[in-house]
Amino acid sequence: MKQFFWIIALLAMCLPTQAQNRSIGKPVVAISERRMALVMGVSEYSNVQRLVNPANDADDITATLKDLGFTVTLLKNKNLGQIQAAINSFVGSLRENDVVFFYFSGHGIGYQDDNYLLPTDARVECLEQIAAYSISAKRLMADFQLKKVRNSFVFLDACRSMEQLDVCQSNQKGALKPQGFVIPQNQPTGNIVVYATQAGKTADDNSNNRNGLFTQELLKNLRIADLTLGEIITNTAEGVLEASLKMGRPRQEPTSYGELGRKFKFLKTELTPDPDEDAKRKEQESKDKEIADLKRQLAEATKSLYPPLKNSWIYPLPTWCM
Repeated sequence: MKQFFWIIALLAMCLPTQAQNRSIGKPVVAISERRMALVMGVSEYSNVQRLVNPANDADDITATLKDLGFTVTLLKNKNLGQIQAAINSFVGSLRENDVVFFYFSGHGIGYQDDNYLLPTDARVECLEQIAAYSISAKRLMADFQLKKVRNSFVFLDACRSMEQLDVCQSNQKGALKPQGFVIPQNQPTGNIVVYATQAGKTADDNSNNRNGLFTQELLKNLRIADLTLGEIITNTAEGVLEASLKMGRPRQEPTSYGELGRKFKFLKTELTPDPDEDAKRKEQESKDKEIADLKRQLAEATKSLYPPLKNSWIYPLPTWCM
């Protein structure tokens, strides 16, 4: 009898808990494509108002993109010739199905359905001079399309405040341009453009902090695992708007154009097996074997204590029990 209860106790102690398939989740850069980035920051202008943060913006975006698996070309405070040469080299290095990230922080102007990025030596005294002294964003996106890249993501933390410009013809003086960028036209497939603010508005340089307001919020979201590009853009826009209102600044609302590519993820969480999983599995297998042995012993002990009933023990029940 004692042996019987001892087996019962051992069996209760060894009953397995439900096995758990444990895994460890960690953010990883799961790259199935080549990632290329061109990053520009222009603070030190010779002929227009200097800015505080674009060089910092470019440095911080570069560091983040490198961590996200991008090969980055960084340009800071370069003149028109230097930027054009770097763009030609960068575009020439692109291959079909690359994912391209272009970032610019500095002064920008929207004019006649195109957006222009100003280098350090831009000397723009009237509107018609813009194209000659600046970088065309439309031309840049067209270059990406010609290389048949899978996606191109263009982030422009520009539209910073600068003086209004007249048209060049003296008989049309007074026809002032609106500040800020214009809505992109004939946008390439797979291209997404993100502006630091709405078309026709200006962006906050956020000079009391390290980064421009838009870049500050963008950096927070780029490193969050499992966010799609669409979610990054939305979170960034909401953060910029909230911060601008909280600081009592003019309302700033980042705007984006283009749809294909919004599901792209820069950083994913990959589930990897627990390093101790194999040892735990073997331990569980050993316990299962022990339990099987105990169950067999329990069955044998039960038979010896309670032998099977013989037919002679079974009597018909009275009819009143039926």
